[in-house]
Amino acid sequence: MGRKSSVAWKFFELVGDSAKCRLCQESVKYMQSSTSSMMNHLKLKHPTKLNSEGPGQPRISTFARKKCDKKRTEHITNLIVRMVATDSLPVSVVEGSGFGELVNFLELDYVLRGRAAIQLRLLRLYEDKRKELKDILESVEEKVTLTTDCWSSRTMVGYMTVTVHFLRNWEFCSYVLDTNPVGGDVVDTARHTAVNLSRELEEVAESWGIGGKTLAVLHNNASNVKTIGDAVSAVDVPCAAHSLQLCINNMLKSNRQNEKLMARASRLVRHFRKSTLATTALSEKLRGMGPSDKKLISLCPTRWNSWECLLELRWGVAAVLCDMRITADGRALALTEEQWNLMTDMLPCLKPLKFATTVLSGEMMSSRTWLENLGGDDQTAAPPPKRRKVDDEADFAMDFLLGVEKTPDDDSATEYEKFLALAPTKTKATSWWRDNGCDFPALSKVAANYLAIPATSVPSETVFSTAGNIVNSKRSSLRPENVNMLVFLHMNL
Repeated sequence: MGRKSSVAWKFFELVGDSAKCRLCQESVKYMQSSTSSMMNHLKLKHPTKLNSEGPGQPRISTFARKKCDKKRTEHITNLIVRMVATDSLPVSVVEGSGFGELVNFLELDYVLRGRAAIQLRLLRLYEDKRKELKDILESVEEKVTLTTDCWSSRTMVGYMTVTVHFLRNWEFCSYVLDTNPVGGDVVDTARHTAVNLSRELEEVAESWGIGGKTLAVLHNNASNVKTIGDAVSAVDVPCAAHSLQLCINNMLKSNRQNEKLMARASRLVRHFRKSTLATTALSEKLRGMGPSDKKLISLCPTRWNSWECLLELRWGVAAVLCDMRITADGRALALTEEQWNLMTDMLPCLKPLKFATTVLSGEMMSSRTWLENLGGDDQTAAPPPKRRKVDDEADFAMDFLLGVEKTPDDDSATEYEKFLALAPTKTKATSWWRDNGCDFPALSKVAANYLAIPATSVPSETVFSTAGNIVNSKRSSLRPENVNMLVFLHMNL
């Protein structure tokens, strides 16, 4: 093994019980597979040759634990700060005995920083990321879209979250800007009125320098936000998923029969959600019918698709309700055969709407792109449309959007007609514009503006769960500026 692994054998050859140097023809003793005498000879007589061949076998000291220097200490501290921000952990985690033992085991020489030092690092990271995002927004030449939504903390402080969306190199970009309390300590300014929300939105837009480049403001259909886009001279766009939900709820409440079915179904599901005995019995019944991971979902206006789950578990639910040992008032809770049939008839109508809601709720799905994706990847060009009377008005509108005045020598008017002749009807819009935008310099700017508008306000609503993890029972007294900082870092890192 020594002959194969030691660098000495590159300069020696074995001759009997000796090893002969190929450089000076001198022989040294070779005993018991040891190359020590050969290495000593090379160090004394041929040091330059030995050094040119590398260090040979590593020493044991090479594998010894290296001391945690200043650079490594700084890197570990920054990783801890990012862990606190991205995992929504309380800063006090660094003072926990278990965390200290873990760090001490992984890096013996590292001195764990205290809460104050980590808080200072978090603030510095927030300021750096905020400046970085400001620079990105300044570099965006196209318009941006804002989404807004309001939520309340455990201490019933009302917050408004604002997110920004735009296209950069035809890729969707989405960031959380601010999560601020609405108004302040004064009761009148803390109410979620249209005036207060508009004022808050205007302050956020001005602080980020996007007051003059906001194209649209996306929000739900609540009456207090329907016109807040006026605060930043932007168009108000209602959330498509919320609009669809309102339509479905109106349909479900369209007659007395539907309302009665919803009330009875909600009562039935509520019984299983509150009764441990009934829930356990239902799980046992379902296991007897075959493998299933279905569970009853509470029925409410925003969960109309939970009917599908209830219908799939119909026979298991009926079996539990028939068992008097489990449910004493099973007959009063059970749905009638007519109601089960009505639910079965309505399900085929609701299922496509369920799929549409799922597609619309995709964070990176624009208001236009989701419709185009339904058609597949067919890139067949659409035929030029026939000229109609309204085409003159359409041309005027397009000229207005493009910001051009039509003149006999202007080619901008023909750019739109060229686009209609070449643009595919069934492909992803952003992919097509990435490949063909250079051929339509004016239209590509319009496309970048409008394709950046999300279909729903899901991006701002996802902050609810994040905020719930941050403003939890252990940190219910967080100051608003710290809530804003932690939500910003968690969503944007």
